[in-house]
Amino acid sequence: MASAEENILLSRLLDLFREDPDRITSLVQAGTSRESIANNSPSPSSTASSLATDSPGSRSSDPEIDLPAANSATFTADELLKPRSRRMKATAAEQTFAFILREAAKKCEIWESAPHIKDIPAKNIAKFEKKVTRELPQLAGHSKEILRRLSVSLIYRRNHMNNTKY
Repeated sequence: MASAEENILLSRLLDLFREDPDRITSLVQAGTSRESIANNSPSPSSTASSLATDSPGSRSSDPEIDLPAANSATFTADELLKPRSRRMKATAAEQTFAFILREAAKKCEIWESAPHIKDIPAKNIAKFEKKVTRELPQLAGHSKEILRRLSVSLIYRRNHMNNTKY
């Protein structure tokens, strides 16, 4: 079991990683200790202001979906669409795809009600596909697989909603 101090340190590192994953990744690769990364980090406001500037090849300062820490551009379509193996931890690509799928469904107001895929209006499905392919452009030609995975996710969502009513 981790001590309270380690939990605080890990929480701070996670916050820093969410703020600027490239900086933290480079520090870790350089062999910097966790404590010095957490203690020598810039304030959140300075980090946020540095992230708001657009550099060539970076995302816009107002992304539609906040991506997880992993860089989604490094994954291939096959890696993203591969379902998680049973009894195995999901890879970063699998987690990224699941996160984007869920967040896009929330933005398109599909996630909360979790309807059957056939009951979703075509306009909402098109909006959903557009959001997913905007965040993960390598999935542009895989709309059938994206919709199949959305359907499976909505089945799990409905089951979860039915099992948690009190």
